[in-house]
Amino acid sequence: MKIHALSLTRWKHEDASTQEPVHLHCGVDVSQLSFFQRGTVKEIMALVIRTCVAKTNPGDYQRLEHEGNYIYIISRHSGIAGVCVADTEYPQRVAFAVITKVMDDFWEECKGKISQDKSDNCMPFPPLEKALQEYQDPAKADKITKIQKDLEETKQVPSAYLAPT
Repeated sequence: MKIHALSLTRWKHEDASTQEPVHLHCGVDVSQLSFFQRGTVKEIMALVIRTCVAKTNPGDYQRLEHEGNYIYIISRHSGIAGVCVADTEYPQRVAFAVITKVMDDFWEECKGKISQDKSDNCMPFPPLEKALQEYQDPAKADKITKIQKDLEETKQVPSAYLAPT
């Protein structure tokens, strides 16, 4: 289970000439890639996220599949979309919970004032990078998943003691 990328993307612009979504902050986990692949993977991930956000209606929650990964999107009427790119094993409920938390934290920090800059990563948001690392384990992001994991571990202990030797 792995999150590959998290993004906060502005799809609604004050300037009507801007049509493409702009990444306010896009974090991509490239830790397992070689140095020479990292730039290309970041660019491709940014393009895929931008395309998916552009095709998502305001107010929608959406899950798309792309090359063996799921792209989870929450598009809010405020003009911001949160995106999580994860492998197919990562739980959907947890992915949407991570997006919601990051978006709520971002909205609280910026107090609704969103940069209208047309360049990507125009509003650095360190908590997004922290979430990208911290929530690789779904149990850290979602209490229900943590309880399920603890329950599974608890089930294994008695069965280990009761197993015939």
